[in-house]
Formats: sequence, structure tokens, C-alpha cells
Amino acid sequence: MYIDKISKQYKGQVHTQYLLRTSKREDKKIIKTTILNLTGLGKETCEAMIYALKHKLNVLMHV
Repeated sequence: MYIDKISKQYKGQVHTQYLLRTSKREDKKIIKTTILNLTGLGKETCEAMIYALKHKLNVLMHV
């Protein structure tokens, strides 16, 4: 499970989506499945969640 940050440009504006996803391999293809759209939580919250997942051992030790 991971958080995928997707940025798209439309009419000169950049739109960013944060998606909670899983991935699995079927034959030679990688299949991504979106579990939850996290965009509505806000940029700061999503970035904090990405940081926490990348540094989960450090975050758990400081609790």
C-alpha cells in the first residue's frame, strides 16, 4: 500500500491528486488499484501521511 501523488496540468493550472493505492503484478503488467482518494483531506495532511509512511520507524520511536 502506498500514496500516489499525481500532478496534471489543465488550462495552465496544475492539479494534484493524492491516491491510496495497491499494486500487483499480473503476467508482465503491473496493475494499480485505487483504494481511496485522499485529495479532499488537503495538501498538508497528505504530505504528512506520505512522510509518515516513508519514515515509519522514526515516527513510531518518537511517540
